[in-house]
Amino acid sequence: MNRAKYRHYKLEGYEELLRMGIWDFLINLSGADLPLRDVDDVSAMLAAYRGYNFMRQNGNWNDRSGKATDYTVWYGCGGHVYNISKRGQRPEWSDMHSASQWAVLNRKYIDYVLNANERLDKMNYLQFYSMTCIIPDESFFISMMKISPFRNTFIHNNMHHLKAFARRDDKGFCRHTDDIDFCGQGPGTIVAADSNNLHLMALNFFFSRKYTGDPEEKAG
Repeated sequence: MNRAKYRHYKLEGYEELLRMGIWDFLINLSGADLPLRDVDDVSAMLAAYRGYNFMRQNGNWNDRSGKATDYTVWYGCGGHVYNISKRGQRPEWSDMHSASQWAVLNRKYIDYVLNANERLDKMNYLQFYSMTCIIPDESFFISMMKISPFRNTFIHNNMHHLKAFARRDDKGFCRHTDDIDFCGQGPGTIVAADSNNLHLMALNFFFSRKYTGDPEEKAG
């Protein structure tokens, strides 16, 4: 899937949720996520943090040397991802960040991001710029937040434990099970060793990922 379109679908889904009723937080999950705690535990924890946003920040683009992928335009088509062009440097005023796209976002921030009449003009530029990132939603929400009135609501935690990546298969090759898998960073099979680890992780996290969503795949 074209990941820029994926982010667009995400925003459309969030907009629909705003019309559906009253809620305080949005937690985006995928079929690769496992719950470690029940809904009551999640609600009790978040009740004390209304108005805050939880994301696990990977780093600030300004604090690292430039990478080739920072200036590459990517496009997904037919199950493959293509490097189709180069893009210009981001403007000096911009402060691009990277974070896990799996987050806990409060309603007011989502409403602000979706409200074209209220958000800053610079946010429109960042939205366009992030569309050509290799994973747009990893830079979009965190970068928008850092230049918005909600920048002080950021908490560096997304409540997710991440299963160790397989990296390479038993033959020593990178695993490419999807259109772009970053050498074994795709969903993994649940193995016996995960059982005790998940029990321990439940003390500090509410979800764990990435696990295969295939109901036919046998546990290791």
